[in-house]
Amino acid sequence: TDIQAVEQLAMMPLTKGNSTELLIDGDATFDSLFAGINQAQDYLLIQFFIVRDDELGRQLQQHLIAAVKRGVRVYFLYDEIGSRKLNDGYLNELSTSGAEVTPFRSSRGLKHRFQLNFRNHRKIAVVDGKQGWIGGFNVGNEYLGKSAKHGPWRDTHLKVQGPCVLGLQEAFWEDWHWATGDVITLNWHAESHPQQDQQVVIVPSGPADKQDTAGLLVQQLIHSANQRFWVTSPYFVPDQGVQDSLRLAAMRGVDVRVMIPERPDHLLVFLSAFSFLPDMLKAGVKIYRYQPGFLHQKVML
Repeated sequence: TDIQAVEQLAMMPLTKGNSTELLIDGDATFDSLFAGINQAQDYLLIQFFIVRDDELGRQLQQHLIAAVKRGVRVYFLYDEIGSRKLNDGYLNELSTSGAEVTPFRSSRGLKHRFQLNFRNHRKIAVVDGKQGWIGGFNVGNEYLGKSAKHGPWRDTHLKVQGPCVLGLQEAFWEDWHWATGDVITLNWHAESHPQQDQQVVIVPSGPADKQDTAGLLVQQLIHSANQRFWVTSPYFVPDQGVQDSLRLAAMRGVDVRVMIPERPDHLLVFLSAFSFLPDMLKAGVKIYRYQPGFLHQKVML
């Protein structure tokens, strides 16, 4: 079945008894995240690709330091390239407070991968194994729409509760173990939320996967679409398999829509999308360009 294929790709089960809350744009996302951090009693798992030492970055730091002072264990994982501008002072203040701080790096020691794309783009937060956040937001003022270059920032995050949180936690646990060699003790007892009882599967992916997890997942979702397949992405550069799947879906009558930004933040990636858009249009795929600001969300419906 469709779900079996997704579970095989994820190497994680579909879970029931979850609740989900859609968080639209930065204020809603970080209000929710900071409220969750303030509720932590045992531990916090915080992982971002980009963290900046600016107003929003300092708010995150101060919430984490306050949690440490309450006796909460804080594990803070950041990507060394994505957060290359993050200064030592910011990290030292976190470490000195008692938080465990480590970079995800691929460029040193025996774990050198010699891969430019071996980066950790995950944005994960977990509170006590009970609440989780995942989505498109990194930590920096531009994600609140405060960048003159990008203007209003359109992004989406998700708060989850229930057994699926353990999937997010496992992804963090594995990344932390890879980065540090440490085995951290966490709560692995799932808490159900029968009032919503939503079905969720967590699908981790990355350049070290034995197969193209993300690409195969997208193709599976496209093939399973009967009425519509809508996708938004700031970096829409699908491989040949995904391109073919989108065209075939449009040809069989599925309403296929792709939304990309009007303005880029990475010009070469942005321009590369235009090489295959004509073939998409010929097949009946509808292409839209988001104009009110910068579109950073990665969403499929």
